Amino acid sequence: MVIKKLTTYFETLKSQRRKSGHRRTYIIPTRFGFYYALGIFLIAAVAYVYANNLVYMLSFFLTSMGFIIMHITNRNIDHLSAEILPIKEIFANEKTEVEVFFQDKKSKKSYFVDCVFTDQFWSARKKDFLALKERTINLKECNDQGVTITVPYISRARGWQAYTPLRMQSTFPFGLLTSWKVIKTKASELLVFPEKKGSRVLPVRSNQRGQELVGKMKEKSQDNSFQGHRPYQNRDSFRQIDWRAYARSGELLIKEFESEEKGHLVLDWSDTGHIHDFEGRISQLCLWVEICEKDNKVYKLALPQWESEMNCGEIHKTNCLTQLALMKETP
Repeated sequence: MVIKKLTTYFETLKSQRRKSGHRRTYIIPTRFGFYYALGIFLIAAVAYVYANNLVYMLSFFLTSMGFIIMHITNRNIDHLSAEILPIKEIFANEKTEVEVFFQDKKSKKSYFVDCVFTDQFWSARKKDFLALKERTINLKECNDQGVTITVPYISRARGWQAYTPLRMQSTFPFGLLTSWKVIKTKASELLVFPEKKGSRVLPVRSNQRGQELVGKMKEKSQDNSFQGHRPYQNRDSFRQIDWRAYARSGELLIKEFESEEKGHLVLDWSDTGHIHDFEGRISQLCLWVEICEKDNKVYKLALPQWESEMNCGEIHKTNCLTQLALMKETP
C-alpha cells in the first residue's frame, strides 16, 4: 500500500513537471570542487589522528559551506528559463542572428550563466560546422524582467531542419560545482529557404511573357497614363519599342506607363534550363524572387507541380520561397 501511494505521488510530480515545461537541473563538482572535497577529507583525517576538536570544527564548517554553495549553484540555474524566439526567415549558407530570451521566473536573480551552443546547434553535420567564437555567451545577470541575446546561426541545407537543444550552465558563486540545464524549443523544426545564388539578370523570356501580360492589361484598362521613355535593354520585348520615337531620334526607346512601374514577370522553372545542377536551379529562382520583391515588381513563380498567382508582398514571397525550399527532385 505504501509503495503504491509513493508511486502515485511521484507520477503526479512528473506530470506536473511536464505541464509546466520545467527541465531537470543537473549538478556535479568541478575540478576545484574535487580538490575542495579532498582537502576536507585530509583535514578530518588530521583531526581524527590528533583528536583536535578545533580541526574537527574546521572540517565541519567547510562541509556545511559546501552544502550551502551547492544549493546556491543549483538555484542559480533551476529557476532560469530560456526560449529561442521565432526566426522571420533564414536562407541556407547565410549567417542569421537568432534571438534567445532568458528569464528568472522566481522573481530572483541569476548570475554568471554561460549559454553553451554545441556543434550540433550550428549544423547537423560536423563537416559543415561554422567556426565562430560566439559559441559560449555569458550572462552576467538575469532577473524576472528577462534579457535577450543574439546568437549567430547558419544552416547548410534547405527545407525543414531540426532544432538542437541549447544548454545553460553556471559555476556561481565560487566555482566548486557546475549546474546545468538543457532547454528545448517549442518548435521542433525550422524552415530554411534555399541559398540565394546565381545570375542577377532576370530571364528575358519570362520578361517578354510578363510584358505581354501587361499589354493585355493595358488594353482592358483606360487609366494608364504615359510616364515617358527609357533606353532599350536586351531583356525588353520588341513589342514595347516606340518605333515613332525611333524614326525621329534613331534611338531605341521603351514606353513606360503608370501600370508598368512595378513590372510584371513570370519566373518559370524552364528559365533555369541552362543550369544542370538541381539545387543550383532552385537557388537561381530564389535569387530572382528576392530581386523582384526588392524592386517591388509583380511576379509569378511557375514550378513543374505548382504555380503561384501574379502578385507581390511578404505573403506572396513567403509562399514562393516555401515551395522552393520543399521542392524535391523527381526522377
